[in-house]
Amino acid sequence: MRLTLFYDHLLDPVGGAPVGLHHLLRALPDDAEVSVWARRRAEAEPDLGASTVRRYDSTAELHRQLGAWLDEDRPDVVIVIGFYIPANPPVAARLRRAGVPFVVAPLGQLATSTMDGRVFSQGCDVGDLEQQTLNLDNALDRIRDRTSPAIKRLYTLGAGRPMLAAAAAAAAMSEIEAAEIHAVDPDTTIVRLPWGVDTATLVDEPDDELELWTDDDRTRLIVWSRLDWYFKGLDRVLAATDAAARTTGTAPFRVLLCGPDYRGGSNLAREAATTNAADIAVASTGEYTPGSKRPLREADGAVLLSRWDGSPRALREAVHFGLPLLVSPATHFADLVESTGAGIVVDDPEDVEAGATAVAEFVDGIRSGRFRPGVERLAHTLDWTTIGRDLVDQLATLAPVRRRRTQAAQ
Repeated sequence: MRLTLFYDHLLDPVGGAPVGLHHLLRALPDDAEVSVWARRRAEAEPDLGASTVRRYDSTAELHRQLGAWLDEDRPDVVIVIGFYIPANPPVAARLRRAGVPFVVAPLGQLATSTMDGRVFSQGCDVGDLEQQTLNLDNALDRIRDRTSPAIKRLYTLGAGRPMLAAAAAAAAMSEIEAAEIHAVDPDTTIVRLPWGVDTATLVDEPDDELELWTDDDRTRLIVWSRLDWYFKGLDRVLAATDAAARTTGTAPFRVLLCGPDYRGGSNLAREAATTNAADIAVASTGEYTPGSKRPLREADGAVLLSRWDGSPRALREAVHFGLPLLVSPATHFADLVESTGAGIVVDDPEDVEAGATAVAEFVDGIRSGRFRPGVERLAHTLDWTTIGRDLVDQLATLAPVRRRRTQAAQ
């Protein structure tokens, strides 16, 4: 198969989506002939395996090269990465006219809360959130924030929905993202593209790593994530654990919030922890590095109750270390957790009582070993080699179908 990926940011050396795609490209089967298109970057380029890299400095340059490339080096399938990327609809239109089947991968950008602007306007103490979490410190930022949902809806109607309608399929990380895609275009065919974990960054490190756990028999729950108070749902975790501890009168668990600070989230968490009935510790670690994994390796369970997320690396790494998961639907892990039995999904994390019940059940399940087989099943699902092979198998079924449709239309 001749496969091509289009993504403006593919050559970025950091970031969840670029780094995940780097791993995917290195994991694709050897018999797949892969090329990528990406905007040129000044930094050293990442390892993209055996892929042929085509660079452009501007959208205009991209389109000048695109026609000749389609004539000379026509791929079997193209994956267009991202939904709210202005360069993508014109690329999709060129592919459609050329009769080349393409797949749109929205990367979690179709979350209903983001589309409707609710993620920017609801939650505890909205006025404080604007300053502390969204950092809207000037009039232009505030205008952009208020108009963003309307702009996204216009983009979806004028460019995004036609792009999906012309695609052979859309790639979804989860059943929730598939539903988000179908809310835009109900007839879109779905291929599954979960995100895996890079085991090379999770090797054992020397003994000088962080030591943040108390040596006792309490269950160790970790929020291993960017410490973003609102978007990562730290307030939800603290409310649920506080209520769980107050309900039982004792708390057979402790909670560690560990990761890079984001817009003061670690300080907000420390302040809230002072009145929490559970034992809460907060450690702002700077950027993730291979040597920062010890708190994760020594935990018993991972918690993430995000309001918006893609496919969090934090959860994928937790599964690699054998940790069961307590998650919100917005993590795009709900169907994976439920189908494998690898943990618990809190359907409505804004409901503190429901969150507290889930925390108590999660701790009991960890202590009984109930989730262990499910975590092993989920770990296999998140293997990049398995993901790459499955993706190519799915795309192979799309290519001839799309060509027949194009020929029939002509």
